[in-house]
Amino acid sequence: MHYLIILGFIFVSFAATSQEIAVFNITQQQGLPSNTVYDVYQSSDGFMWIATENGVVRYNGTSFRRFDNNKVRSRAVGGLQEDAMGRIWLHNFFGEILYLTGDKLQKLESWEKFYSEGFPSITHLPDTLIVNTNRHAYYYCLQSDRWIKLDSLFARSHQQPSLLFGNNTIDSNGEKWFCYSVDGQTYLASLKNPGLRRPVANKAKPINAVTVRLIRLKSSLLLFDSPTGTLLELKDGNMQDVSGKYPDILPQTRSIANLGDSLLAFIGTNGAWIAKENGERVHYLSGKNISGITTDKEGGIWFGTLNEGVFYSPSLQTIHYPRSEFTSFTRLASAGDILVAGSYDGGIKLFKDKRLLASIPAQSNKEVQCLFADLDENRLLLFTDKLYQYNLTTRKLLRSDKVVAVKKIIRFQNDYLLATSDGVMALNAATQQTTSLFPEQRIATLAFDTAKNQLWIGAQKGLYIRNHRTGLVSQWRTDDGFSPGVSSILVSHNTVFLGTLTDGIYQVVDGKLVTRFSTANGMPSDHITALALYGNRLLAGTDKGIAVVDLATGEKSTIDRARGLLASESYDIVVHHNSIWVAHAEGLQQFNALPVRNLQQGRLQVASLSTNGRMIPVKPVVELDPTSQQLSVRFDVSNNLRSQGSTIIRYRIPEIEGNQWHETDLANPEANFVALPAGSFTLEAVALNEDGVPSANKVVLPLKVLAPFWKQSWFLILTITGIVLAITSLLLLRSRRAHARKQLALIHQNQEQQLRIARLTSIRAQMNPHFIFNTLSSIQGKILHGQTREATDSLQAFAKLLRKTLELSSRELVTLQEEIEVLDKYLLIERDRMGGELEFSIRTSPELPTNEIRIPSLITQPYVENAIRHGLLHKQGKKTLTVEFSIVDGLLKIQIDDNGIGRQAAQAISQQRKEHKPFAMNASQQRIDILNSLMKEPIQVHIRDKHNEGGLAAGTEIIILLPQINGTH
Repeated sequence: MHYLIILGFIFVSFAATSQEIAVFNITQQQGLPSNTVYDVYQSSDGFMWIATENGVVRYNGTSFRRFDNNKVRSRAVGGLQEDAMGRIWLHNFFGEILYLTGDKLQKLESWEKFYSEGFPSITHLPDTLIVNTNRHAYYYCLQSDRWIKLDSLFARSHQQPSLLFGNNTIDSNGEKWFCYSVDGQTYLASLKNPGLRRPVANKAKPINAVTVRLIRLKSSLLLFDSPTGTLLELKDGNMQDVSGKYPDILPQTRSIANLGDSLLAFIGTNGAWIAKENGERVHYLSGKNISGITTDKEGGIWFGTLNEGVFYSPSLQTIHYPRSEFTSFTRLASAGDILVAGSYDGGIKLFKDKRLLASIPAQSNKEVQCLFADLDENRLLLFTDKLYQYNLTTRKLLRSDKVVAVKKIIRFQNDYLLATSDGVMALNAATQQTTSLFPEQRIATLAFDTAKNQLWIGAQKGLYIRNHRTGLVSQWRTDDGFSPGVSSILVSHNTVFLGTLTDGIYQVVDGKLVTRFSTANGMPSDHITALALYGNRLLAGTDKGIAVVDLATGEKSTIDRARGLLASESYDIVVHHNSIWVAHAEGLQQFNALPVRNLQQGRLQVASLSTNGRMIPVKPVVELDPTSQQLSVRFDVSNNLRSQGSTIIRYRIPEIEGNQWHETDLANPEANFVALPAGSFTLEAVALNEDGVPSANKVVLPLKVLAPFWKQSWFLILTITGIVLAITSLLLLRSRRAHARKQLALIHQNQEQQLRIARLTSIRAQMNPHFIFNTLSSIQGKILHGQTREATDSLQAFAKLLRKTLELSSRELVTLQEEIEVLDKYLLIERDRMGGELEFSIRTSPELPTNEIRIPSLITQPYVENAIRHGLLHKQGKKTLTVEFSIVDGLLKIQIDDNGIGRQAAQAISQQRKEHKPFAMNASQQRIDILNSLMKEPIQVHIRDKHNEGGLAAGTEIIILLPQINGTH
């Protein structure tokens, strides 16, 4: 497998060091049931299973799923393995056999009558288990729940109480092997030919079968006896002692695990050794009491311990010099074969061949702010509270000078160039004389472009370029005039990379900005702390890992926790002897190679569903009743351990959200839908690992949300139809009755009055349906768009308006108060129909007796309707309408004011749409003409177009002047 190839690849490079690999410790603090771990195992679906003293858990890289069974006698478990059907088998320390199926921990009840003592050794076949204890061996048929005792196959007689069993296994050819003892002699035999038994012996010490463990390899079988430290190999039918290959390891080994046909893991109380067949080995986790070891499909390695939980390393390509043993380092420098690391406490560590070579004691307790190794002068320069110079070979202090804070040191020709808090200084390497090159600026970093003889200066107030030949200094700016504050500068050929604390990385070629790398195009952060080149890849330290930019392709990736980086922020990065060295809060870390892209595809699944706090089963179609429109979906992702919770889960309901995806991560893997509308939908979800590789599957979960019967379409249509029919019938009945009464009254009037009153009645009969059907159209639109509650509210308001209209329909004159009430109800309905965009106000003078003054009914409504439909409806932005009632010169003044588009624009729109003059306005004018013919004082209507200071239309003002009518006349 690929991850085993990785282990072998780094084996030689790591064998020379005594430092530890970079590991993450998973303990009870993260949710592990116990820090006493007996076994670790990855199942075929990619989950990591951990057997502990307090039960078994399933781990997805960030959270644990615990499995319990109250019927078991012991919670301490071990012996994890998986059968062909995906079930996980294990045993507890009481000897009970357990298995996990359907997310439940079950006990193999039929084993109770066969168990005697000791832990069972279990090996699985597709439909069979092979189980043995110290005293007996069995076949177990999974389908029939039948047990077959195998003791007689190994005993020479039927009465042989000295028969003892150790371990059983199945080799790569499917042959079943047992290690057992008879009369004090230990043998290895197969079920295929139990009579052909091979002695298992140690020349110096006897071997007891009970302590022997069998390890299957591709072409052989290993037998390991821990008490005697004996390792035997059965290959091609021959048994030989191979203990001599590992004389220093076997005495410290508790058990052996196969990590691939060329790699063996020897585990014990002093860590684990991983060895090749040729005897080469490397020691991991020295001092840890290892109980189990396994590798995962993503190239990681997992160590179970008996007292410290689980240790996980995403990659064996990285070495860690921990803060607990060394210190926290702030600055790094490469000095030939030596890597120099400056610390927070002012001390210096020198590393060679991946080992600590020497230490230089701190001259002060201040942190090392900069380091520079001058190989030509064999000199090391650093700044803490002073500028110190050491001999690199003898490590003796040569001199110290009190200078302002130095952040960066480089060398050009005979001078050291210093970036200080008071500008750029040149320090002559021979005479130690200083010269100010660029004073009175806080300088953060420097870099020299030898090809152009230019010094790049990163200052607090911007970026500068100094021509080293002429001494002229100019400020570098982007095309839009911006000069960034720079934290680090890297020069490579004709390209300069500028790292900033807020704007990412600027790539400058021949003085011109070519591109900017930022979070907008794939960087993990815009806060850059360090820059380095690793081949054709740019490394950028940030506060969220190390960004890696392939300068040839532009592809970006990140070295972060998922790839073995133990701290988020990198203080400094140096490429030394083809390795990447990183200083961070957890110490010093070395990457022997860039982490490879994780191409393993996770598997996304729905772990649970709940609605209104109540768990519901996951079914092929999830159905929610009308009272359960809230839905919470909890996901889980397997085969994605390396991401350690950074797996992205994207989800959507396309019928509701279209192409809009929501995102969460495995640390909080829940999608919550607060109020799902009634209907049939599909929940879609996919997972992306830390490298953006999508999961092998996509979750597609059909949902059906039921609506209450009073919200279902058939009921709403039936209800609205009934209401419309009832209202229409009532209006027709009232209209006919009113018409009949008017006809009787007209008999006693002259012919002209009869004609005019008939015309007036006809106009009013036409106006009432207009109000009705205009409003019903709006309500119908809300129903069709699923706005049931809003439709109900509008219908109630409309009903109130109708009741008031019907009440006034039989009267020619109404009180001003009644006219205002009807107008207010009408405007509320119009505002609702316009989605709340209309702002209106109805004002009356304080002295106006609204309950005494009478006016013709609905005299203002046509003008208000016309202002809305032709003036305000087409206006963008704020829409206001004001209706004001007052007494002017003994007349009732009704002023209707809007801020619409004006009559000229409205007329142009009407002509474009080929609309006729509104019926309401024609009818209103006819009605006024009729009323004027019957009244002593005529009703006056004045219309004025409003304009703003620029001469543009600003709305329309309508003034209606009516004679006052008091009392009942």
